[in-house]
Amino acid sequence: MTDVVTSVAIYLYALKWVFIVVACAILICSLDDLFIDLYYWKSQLKKRSKRRRRSKVPSVKTLLSLPEKPLAIMVPAWQEVGVVGGMAQLIAENIDYENYHIFIGTYPNDQDTQNDVDSVCALYPNIHKVVCVNPGPTCKADCLNNILKAIGQFEQQARVEFAGYILHDAEDVIHPMELKLFNSYLPRYGLIQIPVYPFARAWHQFTSGHYMDEFAELHGKDVLVREAISGQVPSAGVGTCFNRKAIDALFRQRKKSGFNTESLTEDYDIGFQLKQLGFRETFVRCPAVELDSASGDNRGWSRRQRSVVCIREYFPDQLSAAIRQKSRWIIGIAFQGFKSIGWQKSLRMNYFLMRDRRCIVTNLLGFLGVIILFHLLLVAVYEVLFPEGYKFLTNFSSDPTVAVLVSINLLLLANRLSQRFIFVSQYYGYWQGFLSMPRMLWGNVINFFACLRAIRQVTSASSVRKVAWDKTTHDFPVVRSYKKTDGDLVAQLPGYQAAWLSTEVCVPDCGLSIFQQLILSGKCTSEDVAKLKARTASVETVVFDWWKLDELVLESMPVSLIWKFSVIPLSVSEDSVLLASEDALSPVTMATISRRLGKKVTYGIAPPGHVSQAIRTWFGQPLEKKKPTVSRQTHQDKVLPLTQVLLKDYLVRTGKVSQAVMSQALVELTDSRHRIEDLLLTKGIMSQADLTRAEEEIEALPARLSKRTPLNVPQLLPEPQDADVERISQGA
Repeated sequence: MTDVVTSVAIYLYALKWVFIVVACAILICSLDDLFIDLYYWKSQLKKRSKRRRRSKVPSVKTLLSLPEKPLAIMVPAWQEVGVVGGMAQLIAENIDYENYHIFIGTYPNDQDTQNDVDSVCALYPNIHKVVCVNPGPTCKADCLNNILKAIGQFEQQARVEFAGYILHDAEDVIHPMELKLFNSYLPRYGLIQIPVYPFARAWHQFTSGHYMDEFAELHGKDVLVREAISGQVPSAGVGTCFNRKAIDALFRQRKKSGFNTESLTEDYDIGFQLKQLGFRETFVRCPAVELDSASGDNRGWSRRQRSVVCIREYFPDQLSAAIRQKSRWIIGIAFQGFKSIGWQKSLRMNYFLMRDRRCIVTNLLGFLGVIILFHLLLVAVYEVLFPEGYKFLTNFSSDPTVAVLVSINLLLLANRLSQRFIFVSQYYGYWQGFLSMPRMLWGNVINFFACLRAIRQVTSASSVRKVAWDKTTHDFPVVRSYKKTDGDLVAQLPGYQAAWLSTEVCVPDCGLSIFQQLILSGKCTSEDVAKLKARTASVETVVFDWWKLDELVLESMPVSLIWKFSVIPLSVSEDSVLLASEDALSPVTMATISRRLGKKVTYGIAPPGHVSQAIRTWFGQPLEKKKPTVSRQTHQDKVLPLTQVLLKDYLVRTGKVSQAVMSQALVELTDSRHRIEDLLLTKGIMSQADLTRAEEEIEALPARLSKRTPLNVPQLLPEPQDADVERISQGA
C-alpha cells in the first residue's frame, strides 16, 4: 500500500510541474488574447464617445444608388452534386445586382457535378460552367486558376472587363446586398472581406456549433483589431472580393498563375501577397438596415449586428469531418504559411503571423490542460469520498506559484468565456451565447485532434507543400425556384406529346420561341401557354390591345427598361405600375424596376408574342413616331403577334450571339443607350451588315414560316372590348 501511495505522490508531484509549465504557456496566450480584447473595447469606447459617429460603412441608400460595376463570382466545385446547383440558383434569383456572372469550376472526371451545373446554366445566362484541364481532385487554387482563364475568355467574347473577382464555396448562402457592398468599395481596395456566420443547427450538435462561436468572435472582433493595427486582412476563402488590379498583379507575380497551387489555404496566402504588393485591404461589417433603426431584441441579439452583410453556410456536424477540415487549415496557415510567407519586416505583421501559427501550440496545450484538470478532479473526488484518506492535493494547494497561476488563469478564463458569450449572443442570441461556454471545451478537443492529424500529415509527406487536399462534404438549404426551362413548361401543357419538341414541329434556330411555334402549328393555344406560365409564377394573365396603348403610360417607363426586361407598362398610378411580360420576372428584376420608377411593381403574363409586338410597334422606330402603322383588320393581323420576336431574342435563338454575351450587353443598356443594336455595334460584338441582315430576317419571318408550314391559328385569348387592358384569372 505504501508503494502505491508513494507512486501516486510522485506522479502528482510530476503532474504539478507539468501543470505549472502548461499554466504558464496558457497564461501567455491568454494575455495575448486579453490585449486584443482591450484594444477592441477601447476603440469601441472611443467611437461611442464622439457625439457624431462617422461610420466608414455606406448606408443602404448609398449602396442602392451606385452604378453597378461588372463582377465575377468564382466557385470551385468537386463532388458538389445537390449543393452547387442550388447555391448558384439562389444567387441568380435573390442577389440584388444585375451586372455579374457566376463561373463554376468543375472537373472532367466529375460528370454528376457537371450535370448539376448544366441544369442551372440552362436557366440563367449569367451562370457559366468551367471544366478544369486536370482531373480532380486538385487543390482549390488550381480550380480557381482555371476559372480565371475562362473569365478572361468570356471578357474577350462579351467585350467587358470585370472590376471585381469574388471567392465563394459551393455551400455558401450569399446575402442579397453582398455585390452592392463590394461594388461600393471597388476599386479603392485590393481585397475586401465580409464576415462569415455559420448556420445554427440543433442545440446539442456541438461540433457544428463550435464553428459559430469561433467565427462570431473572429469576425466580430479579432479581424477588426488586426486591420486596425497592421492594415492586413486575411481572406476567409469565401466572401472575399479582389479588384482587377490585384488579380493582374498576382498574375504578373506568379507568371500567369494567380493562386498558389502549393498551398491548401491559397486564400490566406493571397492576403499577405497583396499587402506586400502595396494594395489596401479592408474587413467590412456593414448592416443592411439604417443605423438609426438598429436596436436590440429580448433574445439578446443586436439588430445592427444580426443584419450585417455576411456569408451563411452549414459547417460540418460530424467530428471526423471537422477534424479533417481544421487540419487542412492548420497545415495551410501554420506549416505551409511559414514556408511560403515566412516572417515580415513589420513587427506588427509578425505579431499576427505569430498569432496565426501559435495554434500548433495552443491546440495541444488546451487539450493537455483539460486532461490535467480531469486528473485533479478525480483526486479531488477521492478526497471528498474518503475524508480520512491521503491529502494528495496538498502538494498543489500549498504551492504559492500554483495558487497564483490558477487565480490569474481563472480570471482570464472568465474573460474568455464572457467575450465569447458577448459576440455569439449579439448575432445568435442569449441561448447560443450560453451554449458557447461548454462548446469551448468541445472545441479544444476538436482542435487537439486536428492538430495531431496535421502534424502527422506534414511529417509523413515528402514536402510540406505536397500534403494532399481533403474534401469536406457540404450541406445546403433546400431551394425552391420560380423559374423553369421552356422544355419543362411545355411538358405541362394539355395533351403534351414528346413529338412536339421534334424539329418537324419546333425548329430551334427559326427565331421564335418554342411556345410561338407550338401555337402556330396548332398544338396548343395562347391561352394554354399564358395560363401555364402565370400559374407557375403565381401571377395572373393579362391581355391587352397591343396597337391601342396609352402614350402617357408608355412614357412613364424608361425605354432602356422596356428593352432590357421585355416588358410593357399597361397602367400606372401614383404609387404603382402594372406591367405585361411574356415570361416570369425574377424578384431582382422587380426590385430593379421598382427602384427606377419609385413605384410598387406588379405584372401579369401576356400571350406569346404580344409584348414583343407592342415593343416593336411603339419602340422599334424613332421615339417621336410612336403611332403604330399596322392596323388589326384581317385574320392575318391576328396572327401577327405570334410571329413577332425582338432583335435580342432573335440573335440568341438563331445562334448569332450567345445568351451569356447578350445578357451582359443588356446590363449595359442605359436611358441614353437604349438601343441594343447600337450597343452591339459599339462593343464590336456584331457588324452593321450582320445587324441589318438579322433585322431583315425578322421582317421576313412570317413569310418564311408560312412557306415552311401553313399557319394554323387555334383559339386566341379573347380580345378586349370595353377596356384596353383585361385581367384573366390564372385558373386552377
